[in-house]
Amino acid sequence: MASFKIFTGRKLIFGSVLWAATNYVYGVPIDQFMLINPIQICDDNGANCASSPLSIQKTQEIYEQAGVASIFLPTQSINDSSLLTVNGITDVNLLGNGQSSNANTLNVWFVDSLNSAPNTTLFGQAYINGNGAVINSDAVTATGRSDTVAHEIGHNLGLGHSNFGAGDADNVLTTGSNRDAPADQLTQAQIDQIRASRFTNDAPEVTVDLRGSTPFNTDDFFDISFDTGPAGISLTKFTIDLAPANAFFDTTNDAPGNSGSGLRTSGFTGVSLADMVFNGMTNGSQSMSIDIAPGKFTVGDSFAFGSDIDLFSAIDRYGATPSELVGIKFGFEFDIGLSLETVLDSDLVTGSLDPSQLNSFFGSPISFGPQVSAGQLPPGSTNLVAGTPVLTSVPTPGTLTLFVFGIMLAFSRKSKV
Repeated sequence: MASFKIFTGRKLIFGSVLWAATNYVYGVPIDQFMLINPIQICDDNGANCASSPLSIQKTQEIYEQAGVASIFLPTQSINDSSLLTVNGITDVNLLGNGQSSNANTLNVWFVDSLNSAPNTTLFGQAYINGNGAVINSDAVTATGRSDTVAHEIGHNLGLGHSNFGAGDADNVLTTGSNRDAPADQLTQAQIDQIRASRFTNDAPEVTVDLRGSTPFNTDDFFDISFDTGPAGISLTKFTIDLAPANAFFDTTNDAPGNSGSGLRTSGFTGVSLADMVFNGMTNGSQSMSIDIAPGKFTVGDSFAFGSDIDLFSAIDRYGATPSELVGIKFGFEFDIGLSLETVLDSDLVTGSLDPSQLNSFFGSPISFGPQVSAGQLPPGSTNLVAGTPVLTSVPTPGTLTLFVFGIMLAFSRKSKV
């Protein structure tokens, strides 16, 4: 009997490039996630909205260095002409301005422009160790500064312009006037701070155990268990793609295979078959999915299923063995918006999942995390209680006005993080 396991939690490795330079770290497991709530400002009539340069892929790439998945929720809009041009984060972080009810979901507002000192451009502003950032959409779009959202979120996670190793031109948290690096690296000290933030959460871990030597006439070839994860998170979709192994589901005695076995299930713990809808897995197909009702498959739950699987190169030869299924893909979608794709590794060793990928998926979490009542701001986000805003700008040649202004502002605020 062979047993091989696939993890969607701390064992995941995204990307196939492992590279490290002095103080910088790449190719680490993805075992945490953070939720980002984009808020677009429009005029009073709901028109002429600020653009929303989310830069999802860039933000994900930057924080994957820290082992953190960046999950963007659906963009929502606030209709208020007076907020299209503002001075900073405190102008938009007001009651009823689209904040998430989850106190640990980061709120990011997109406005047309931010006021700044003459001959300067202010790309964004954010709290340090607090919840909230505002983005100058016109300036970011015009200049193509795709790392602005990641930079401002970094402040929310506790990072400054000159601490935790920031300051080099190739560091994502270096002030805008000195930052010019498409690599946008993080130091180990920055990674440690990010992972300790209250806004990053442990990723859920679901295990897929391939049991036995063949899937023919089995009800437990795929054993699925939800091992660990934060309370309130559930798996809502599970998929299998057999195409990379040139295999197919042989569910009947009709071609392409003449001796097959259909879907069988077993071992339901904490979840029932009534909570699931099996899709695909038709005779000759190479893919299937299971839709699971939200909130039904959570930590501690498990189930198993089986169906005959044959290789197109070895039809009706007792079914494909686990080692013959190297390369097949498994997909996992959680109700928080986290979507993962894993690949069965050729080493067939627990946790060997290179390569794998983090998919762009827009979630809409309802119950996860600490909640706040309607009409309230998330704790630690009112005014400057959560921290002093950080001004990020690129002065035009010959002026340091905004740099000086930023220093004056930082020392003038008396709030503490």
